Amino acid sequence: IDESFYARGYEENRILGYAVLHSQLSQDGRVISSYITREKMQEFGVTTKELEGIVPQLRLTRGVDCAVFLYQTGEYQYKVSLRTSEKVDANEVASTFGGGGHARAAGCTIHGELSACMEGLLAEVAKAF
Repeated sequence: IDESFYARGYEENRILGYAVLHSQLSQDGRVISSYITREKMQEFGVTTKELEGIVPQLRLTRGVDCAVFLYQTGEYQYKVSLRTSEKVDANEVASTFGGGGHARAAGCTIHGELSACMEGLLAEVAKAF
């Protein structure tokens, strides 16, 4: 159980720490967002597999109803993961961008400048409250 669910590699912990350190709160602390670029993935020596635990960890932040996490998959292309409480429908937000999933966990791929992508995502999350 420990190895399957809790153990993390050193690099995985480092990139998680980076994502948390560079996260931002919005919507009066109800939304937390963060991102990782390909450059940072290379710098930390991680693949997308080591990023899987970041969005659920962000969601555990006290007072947060929605966690938004992006990682770069190509030039101007980002994979988005959303985790939410019952106050926000993650699937509704992701479907706006052509993605989907479940009410509490969903994702999509988004294209554009990072700041514009994040701004658009956070605007849709704000509407979903």
